[in-house]
Amino acid sequence: TVPAVDLASCDREPIHIPGSIQPHGFLLACRMGDFAITHVSANTPGLVGIAPQQQLCGADIRSVLGEATAAALDKSLDQVLQATGLAGRTFGVRIAGSELLWDAAVHEYDGMRIYELEPAGGEAGGVEPLHLVRTILNQLQQAKTLRDLCDQAVRLIRDLIGYDRVMVYRFLDGGAGQVIAEAKHESLEPLLNLRYPASDIPAQARELYKRNSIRLIADVGATPSPISSDGGKTLDLSYSSLRAVSPIHIEYLRNMKVGASLSISIIVGGELWGLIACHHTTPKHVPSNVRAAAELLGQVFSLQIQTVEGIEAYVVMRASRALLDRIVAEFPIEGDLIDNLAQRLEPLSAFINSDGVGLWMDGLWRTVGVAPSMTYKFNQESRLKL
Repeated sequence: TVPAVDLASCDREPIHIPGSIQPHGFLLACRMGDFAITHVSANTPGLVGIAPQQQLCGADIRSVLGEATAAALDKSLDQVLQATGLAGRTFGVRIAGSELLWDAAVHEYDGMRIYELEPAGGEAGGVEPLHLVRTILNQLQQAKTLRDLCDQAVRLIRDLIGYDRVMVYRFLDGGAGQVIAEAKHESLEPLLNLRYPASDIPAQARELYKRNSIRLIADVGATPSPISSDGGKTLDLSYSSLRAVSPIHIEYLRNMKVGASLSISIIVGGELWGLIACHHTTPKHVPSNVRAAAELLGQVFSLQIQTVEGIEAYVVMRASRALLDRIVAEFPIEGDLIDNLAQRLEPLSAFINSDGVGLWMDGLWRTVGVAPSMTYKFNQESRLKL
């Protein structure tokens, strides 16, 4: 059973070691260098139809998965071992004793080798997901501004995964976040431009978003499957795709009337810039191959943000320099300084995104746009005071 968590301890909740997984797949783990199974999820026998859970601990994982599947996973893992926590993946493999096809992932972390398997998913809409990504990437690369890029991304990702709502959620100074782009079903209330406090996504959750760039919660109402072990250490699931969900986060999603969610990390310059947050009103599993495509899309989207932000910054810098040069060139030598400055308040306000600008000089107050009126006065410390 999952222990109850006090809301006051949200920022200290050990979400990386929940002791259970989501039940749409199963998990096996062994120590690195040792193929003897040390950890088994309780749903493994029911999904695969193999030996009871108690008999799996200590068994050779190669005999449980089958020599061919184990070898394929070892090969895929060897290709990514340079990156901590990155998983090797194979799609549509067979497991000994099962007639189903499975999508499998394996990663190594904290001295353990962790295997996760889910029933193989079909192609998205009859089209190979990675083929869709090629088309999507071409469209993203046409965006010239951050707004256009984010608007394109939410629409295209929603087409890819079929969720009711897809948002770009950007982190602001101080940790709060804002929805800056949204594509949704017409029946849903818009969340665009809404802001959320930093406490909605605590520090340890943000760290896991940096480690694991895609996170699926297939069914908010599903009962987690506990993990049993041979008495060794608790399994760290920081890089697991099946990791069970915090009870606090489950309650949060239920309050938002969300039945399933998918999050894709946006990493810019090595830091968590934001999330592509996807919500569905009912439970909805996104197959592994579609998630792999969405993960790749998120990585390219992150790189494109860095490019577009750099272009926008350069354009703003050039425009600001040109504006300053023009103001200086046109500034008259004669006349009162305050009058000359007051006549140029409007172009001066263009240096930053503002609704108005005010000039206080020699006891006189001049404004353009939305600014305090003359009913406001400055005290001796030059702070605005009613």
